[in-house]
Amino acid sequence: MPVLKEAKYRVLNKDALEILDMEQMELLADRGNWEVIVAARVRQPKVKRVLKKFLLFEDDDDTSRMWKRSSFEHELSFLQSLEHHNIVRVLAAFQCPSYLGFAMGYHPTDLSHGLLDMTYSEVESYTSQLTDVMCYLHGQRIIHGDLKLGNVLLDRAGRVKLCDFGHSQVIHEDTDKPDGWGGTDGYKPPELYHSQVHNAFKMDNYSLGILLWALFFGTAPRNNIDYLKEVDN
Repeated sequence: MPVLKEAKYRVLNKDALEILDMEQMELLADRGNWEVIVAARVRQPKVKRVLKKFLLFEDDDDTSRMWKRSSFEHELSFLQSLEHHNIVRVLAAFQCPSYLGFAMGYHPTDLSHGLLDMTYSEVESYTSQLTDVMCYLHGQRIIHGDLKLGNVLLDRAGRVKLCDFGHSQVIHEDTDKPDGWGGTDGYKPPELYHSQVHNAFKMDNYSLGILLWALFFGTAPRNNIDYLKEVDN
């Protein structure tokens, strides 16, 4: 069973963007307690990075700050421990006065864009890369926990980069049952609703199957489809 590295990050007395000589260019996601931005070098605007920021507010109580730090360190620990060419790489991590965050390489798109425009050879390539990285994770007894189109980035060469390990877990050797389940509607396995038997790896693979279904059929997942029945048919 793998032992994850302890999350490592620098403590800064000012905004990391200022130290990195970068400025925010675009807000990619805003979930209230955390956000994802694109930043570019002030003197080299073509050099871009993506920052995931766990926001610290002045009116946060101790419980809120502890939860944000735990969430930050949880995801950072996975990203700093895993080594695979299809997983995003952390370039820097830091604690600033107003947020905890880490910087990653900039990848211009994800699999949720251009579903109808993908060629069959591109879908085959993405399928091969995704199954390879999932075999790597499960071989380490790690589940991703939130596989979906939006969590699979693409670099300019068409290489898959799996991101967002906020729901990831290490599954202990003496059980295959997950410690709860996050995930996204449309990708969640039916065991959550119809069974008491929960196998974390099969549940992760179900989400992968829904993702691949979306790629091959060019349509985003929907809650009102019984995909297992569709496959049987």
